[in-house]
Amino acid sequence: NKDYFLFIYSYLALMQNVIRELQRILRSSSNLHLIVSDAALYGVYIPTHEILSQLMIDNGFQIINVENMRKRGERWLLKKRTGANKLGEYHIHAKRI
Repeated sequence: NKDYFLFIYSYLALMQNVIRELQRILRSSSNLHLIVSDAALYGVYIPTHEILSQLMIDNGFQIINVENMRKRGERWLLKKRTGANKLGEYHIHAKRI
């Protein structure tokens, strides 16, 4: 009964605007480095790094590497928060095509 869809859709829409603007202003073959954390909103795991990587591909970037920099969320492990055991911080390295 939570409205987490409202959070994730607005966040991803804003991030797509950022990615489109970066694609517009960066020169061809420019590197892009983005640090992101994924989320488990109300126990529902959102693979933010995967979604943002796909948005980058869809908007003219080539993904060079996605590196898990560290795990996070261990203190939030509860039975009702099943997605929290997957949380991490990621470095996305992309190149503008």
